[in-house]
Amino acid sequence: MKTDIITAEEAAPGNEVTRLGEAYSWQSIAFVVLSVCGLVTGIAYIFGFTWEGRRLLEGEYYWIFIGLFAAAAFIALPARAGQSKVPFYDVLAAIIVLAASFYFAHNAWDMVQAGWSNLYLGILIWLLMMELARRSGGTPFLLVVVLIGLYPLVASHFPGLFMGVPYQFDHMIESYVFRAEGMMGITTKIVAEIILGFLVFAGILLATGAGAFFIDLANAGFGRYRGGSAKVAVVASAFMGSLSGSIFSNIAGTGSITIPTMKKAGYPPHYAGAIEACASTGGVVMPPVMGAIAFVMAITIGVDYATIMIAAILPSLLFYFGLILQVDGYAARTGMKGMPKEELPSTRKVLMRGWPFLFVMAFLMWGLLYMRWEYYTPWYACILMIGLSFLRKETRLTPARLYSAIRQIGVLITQTAAIILPIAFVVGALTITGVTGSVTSGLVGLGATTCSW
Repeated sequence: MKTDIITAEEAAPGNEVTRLGEAYSWQSIAFVVLSVCGLVTGIAYIFGFTWEGRRLLEGEYYWIFIGLFAAAAFIALPARAGQSKVPFYDVLAAIIVLAASFYFAHNAWDMVQAGWSNLYLGILIWLLMMELARRSGGTPFLLVVVLIGLYPLVASHFPGLFMGVPYQFDHMIESYVFRAEGMMGITTKIVAEIILGFLVFAGILLATGAGAFFIDLANAGFGRYRGGSAKVAVVASAFMGSLSGSIFSNIAGTGSITIPTMKKAGYPPHYAGAIEACASTGGVVMPPVMGAIAFVMAITIGVDYATIMIAAILPSLLFYFGLILQVDGYAARTGMKGMPKEELPSTRKVLMRGWPFLFVMAFLMWGLLYMRWEYYTPWYACILMIGLSFLRKETRLTPARLYSAIRQIGVLITQTAAIILPIAFVVGALTITGVTGSVTSGLVGLGATTCSW
C-alpha cells in the first residue's frame, strides 16, 4: 500500500472551475476590475464612507453589487462544461446585467419610496438570474428555483398549509426584483453585507498559504495513523473551514492537495472526493467562523452571533468525529497503513511557521465573542493577516500575490453570489403568498401537539 504524501508545494491549484484562463488574459483582467469595483463599493457602504457628503443608500449599493458580480459571473462561469473561451453572448449578458443594475441603482430611492418598477427590465433580470442559477448550481438547482419561483401563479390551488395568495405574473416579477421580499431583501444582504468580509478573509488566507499550513499541521498530528491521508483531509478541512466559513475556499485551500494525496495512498477517486466534499461542507458549521446561515439564524431569532457560535461547537465536533470514524473504518477494512514518520512534517516546525494563522484564529474568536463585532470582525482580521504575512518571505503579499488574491476573492464572491442571489425568488415566492407564516405556524402547532403526547 502506498503511503506517499503530496506536499503543499507539489500540489497544483487546479481546483478553479472558471474559464478565466491565464492571470493576465483579457477576461481575467476584466473580472479583477469588476471584483475590485465591487469590493471598494462594499467597503465604502459597510463602513459608512461618504462621497461628497452623501452615503450610498441600501438599494443603491445592493444593485451596484448585483450588477458588478453578476457581470463577473457571466465572464467567469462557463455556460457548459469544457467551455474555455468567453463567447460574445456572455459578454453581452454581462453588459446588459451591469447596465440594468446601475439603472435600477439610479432609481433606488423612487423604488423604495414610490414603488418604482420596470416590468420588461425586471423580466430580463429574472431570466439572467435563472441562467446564473443553472451555471452555479446545475439543472436541479435551476428547477427548484423556477418551480418554487412560479408558485405564486398557482398558490390558490394548493391544499391546506400550502394554499397561498395568488399573484399575477407582472406583480410577481415586481415583488421579486424591486421589493424587499425579493432581491432587495435578506438574500442580497447576506452576500453583499454579512458574509462579504468572510469571503475576502478566506481569499487572503488562501493567498498567504493557510491551506498548506493546516494540511501540514493535520499531517503532523494524524498522518501516522491508519488511513492517515483521509484523516488529514478531514482535520485540515475542519481547521480551514473554522476560519473561512466558505465551502468554495475550503475546497480550494485543501482539496487540491488532500484529494491527490488520498488517491496516492490508495483511496478510490470517488471516495477521496466524497471525503473532501463532506469535510469542506462541514466547515460551514465549524466555529468561530460559520457560513451565512449562522447570521441569518441570529437575525431571525434575535440572538447574538456568539450564542449561535457556542451552540454550534458540539454538533460540529460530532460531525467531524463521525467522519473520522468513517475513514478509520474504511482504512481498517482495506488494510491501509499510516504514513511513514520520516515523511511527516515536524509539529514544532509547522507551528513555528504557521503561528500567525493560529493567532488570527484567536483574534477572530476574541472579536466575535468578546468584542461582538460580528460581520465587521473578518475585515479587521484581513488587516491583521496582511500585516502578519510580511513576517515571512514565503507568505508576503507581493503585488503579484495581491493580484492573485484579489482574483481568488473575486471567484469566491462570484460563486457565492451566483448561488445565493437566485434564492431571492424562492424566498420571495414563499413570503408574498403568505405560505412562510402558515407553514411555520403549522410546524409550531405540530410540535406542541407532539410534546403534549
